[in-house]
Amino acid sequence: MDEYLEEIRDKPHFRDAVLRSAKPEDVEFVMALLMRGAALGHFTSGLLFGPYEQGQREAFLNLTQGIGTPVQTDRGVERKQTALWIYGSPHLGNIGFIEIAEKHEGSGNQEWEILTAGISEEYRGRGHGRNMLKLFMFNFPPELTLYARCYPASKSMFRLLKSLGFKLLGIIDSGIRELEKRPAKNRAPQSKSKKSKPALGKHTTTTQDSEKMLDTPPDSQPKQTNETRPSSLLGKLKRWCKGQII
Repeated sequence: MDEYLEEIRDKPHFRDAVLRSAKPEDVEFVMALLMRGAALGHFTSGLLFGPYEQGQREAFLNLTQGIGTPVQTDRGVERKQTALWIYGSPHLGNIGFIEIAEKHEGSGNQEWEILTAGISEEYRGRGHGRNMLKLFMFNFPPELTLYARCYPASKSMFRLLKSLGFKLLGIIDSGIRELEKRPAKNRAPQSKSKKSKPALGKHTTTTQDSEKMLDTPPDSQPKQTNETRPSSLLGKLKRWCKGQII
């Protein structure tokens, strides 16, 4: 953490950046990034068709209000815990977003996945993509496994994830690359009595990277439902976000 803080000491445009829970008024910002990304091959082309686009918009709106959308996956109908955040700063406003969910329904104590992520065009190439992911990962419980997927067009995202410790698992349909980041084997176990963690959004980091669209495919995007009890991780993440309003 000391190295992390040292890295952003003289970079106020990153030091002021935060992650906060998405609000209903943020949904059009997220959808605009998804639609532009889909047109460039960074997300599923299904977003370019009216019914899919509208379904995604409604799912995001529901998610900002704590209402989930069960989805059909290769495992059947699943109801996964999901969170959507906005990355930005007080003086720049919304810069990007990130959405995560349990890898499978009920896997929240072991495995999570980055579903989608994006940075606005005007802020790409300035390190914001790396900063957003590092900000998230510094608060993500290190004892859990994190997954991600990248479309072939998402070369910058793939390189960025690899630089952050993700390993390539394989390539599936249409050239989509699956990656994972497992817990460090030599990490000392945390005391169960330790309850405090850094508030999400209070610390950030930066590099002079040149990433473009940051994304992962939303083909089987699961949403939180009010039928499923929130996992301990999702509860922690929501508490970290509390008060971090841009």
